[in-house]
Amino acid sequence: MVAPPLPAELTDLIERIARHPHGLGFLHKAYLESVAVTLGVHPFVVDAARAYLETPAGRAALIEAARAAGERAKTGAAAPPPHGPDSGQAEAALLIERAAGHPRGRRYLAEGAPEEIAEAFGVHPYLVFRARGILDRHEIAS
Repeated sequence: MVAPPLPAELTDLIERIARHPHGLGFLHKAYLESVAVTLGVHPFVVDAARAYLETPAGRAALIEAARAAGERAKTGAAAPPPHGPDSGQAEAALLIERAAGHPRGRRYLAEGAPEEIAEAFGVHPYLVFRARGILDRHEIAS
């Protein structure tokens, strides 16, 4: 039985945890906020990873992904794209376009409560964070 691919956010988290000295143990046992700040991810991502660790299939998938990421970290190899070349970028770009047409605009997407934005646009909060990342990168590049 092949496990479904991990969401892009969890794949990114695993790449980060593979470079941490305490690895999955840190993810599993440390305070949620400490893990999020140390690894530079949103607490939702940490919480989702912990939910995966609670199921046998999810635990196996995360352990295997962490093992592979650890091997890549040792050799300096780049991480493969999580779900093909765009890994959710198109959906995030579409959300940004939709937010531009929203009465509260892109600022709402960038600064509003993630759960509220996700509900307003009918998307997962992960997509809100991905769109915010794109907005941040464009702001820095400008």
